[in-house]
Amino acid sequence: MGQTQLKITLPPEIRAELDLVSARSGLSLGEEIRRRLERTFAEDAGYVPTRALAWAVTWLCSEINKHTPWDKSRTAHEALMVAIGIILGASRPKETVENDAYADDDAQTLGRSLARNFITRTGGEMVGGEL
Repeated sequence: MGQTQLKITLPPEIRAELDLVSARSGLSLGEEIRRRLERTFAEDAGYVPTRALAWAVTWLCSEINKHTPWDKSRTAHEALMVAIGIILGASRPKETVENDAYADDDAQTLGRSLARNFITRTGGEMVGGEL
């Protein structure tokens, strides 16, 4: 399928940000915009409760980072862990669905296994920093 060229108007600050990230990534401006659009479409198609949790974690991080980055302070890091735990606790399902794939698993073991798998797959690094 061929591509269609669009003409759009952007505020100067958004254009400047796009120019900056495009130069950093080595991608053309058009390719940078296309990839960003594709990423947001994929994010929007995701499971709604997962998107809500990701938004909540992002918001919590930005609130903590207003004072001290969460990954630079033990207290800020622990505060973030507590806040995420409270949010997860508040959204805990009241009952388990039928045919729950995890019903027979120990949650602590499953959680450690998932975390180790993530660390192994990412090489112990997150975007912007190490785990």
